[in-house]
Amino acid sequence: MKYKILCSAVVIAFCSNVAWADEARENRHDIEIEKQKISKKINAANIAVNKAAIAAIQLTPGPQGPQGVAGANGTNGVDGATGAQGPQGLAGAAGATGAQGLAGADGTNGVDGATGPAGLAGVDGTNGTNGTNGTDGAVGFNGADGAVGQTGPQGPQGPAGSTGVTDPVALNAAICALYDAAGAARPAICPYAVGDTGPAGGTVFYITNGGLNGFEAGPQMGPATWGCQNTPIAGAHTSSGAANTAAILAGCATPGIAARVADAYVSPNGSTGWFLPSTTESSYMRLEKSALGITTQVYYTSTEWSAAYGIKYHFFDGNQTGQQKQNEAALYFRPVRAF
Repeated sequence: MKYKILCSAVVIAFCSNVAWADEARENRHDIEIEKQKISKKINAANIAVNKAAIAAIQLTPGPQGPQGVAGANGTNGVDGATGAQGPQGLAGAAGATGAQGLAGADGTNGVDGATGPAGLAGVDGTNGTNGTNGTDGAVGFNGADGAVGQTGPQGPQGPAGSTGVTDPVALNAAICALYDAAGAARPAICPYAVGDTGPAGGTVFYITNGGLNGFEAGPQMGPATWGCQNTPIAGAHTSSGAANTAAILAGCATPGIAARVADAYVSPNGSTGWFLPSTTESSYMRLEKSALGITTQVYYTSTEWSAAYGIKYHFFDGNQTGQQKQNEAALYFRPVRAF
């Protein structure tokens, strides 16, 4: 019995506790619901306050901010259709008067009027300059010789002349000297020999035609260059120094070159016609270098080796070698003249 009662009490107590726990849970749930409601009301109030604040901010504009950077220009749109032509505007003010135009062509001459009465005679003008005399007429024929006059008395005897030359060699030399002094070609009785003074005042070093023709050499000249480096000279490859010199002067304008200096030489007696000798004429000079007094080892010639080289002649052994026309040292030379 006691056990049953005890069990009943325990059950009652347990049930009471369970009921109390359920009630407590319900109370806590109700409280939580109330909290949520209160929180929602607070949030609603805050939202209303925020809305009011936002409205107040929107109603009060702040200071204007700085202008932003201009954006890139957009693509031009398609041109619109041309509109209808508007009404004509009012006439503008008259422009300034333009420049006078060109004179028009002369009109046709009118009919000449009647001739008026003659005017008074004007004052005579100044005499003009005399014209140039005309060409003299042809000379007339000589008149007939007059009668021979009487013979006059004999005049006094003149002074005695100088004693004539009786040595034929000396006579011949005197005659030849007269030809040389006159600058005339020597006759057959006056031939030149190697070592003689030639007709132009040079030294004869080569003779032909029995001494009536040949070559004479002038004084040593230079130094000078051949001229026109790397320029070919047409016609400067002959055995004739005169022809070579003429070709060089025609093909090379450089002043002061050997050929030009030789060509311009005038001997003391006024003779011209000198030229720069060829290799052939230089070889004749080498054979008579003692008569010419040549001590220089190398002389320039007028013979061209190539576009870059002229030929120099070695008087100690007769060799012929090239010398750059302009880029190497200048050389001496002797002008030559033919007679």
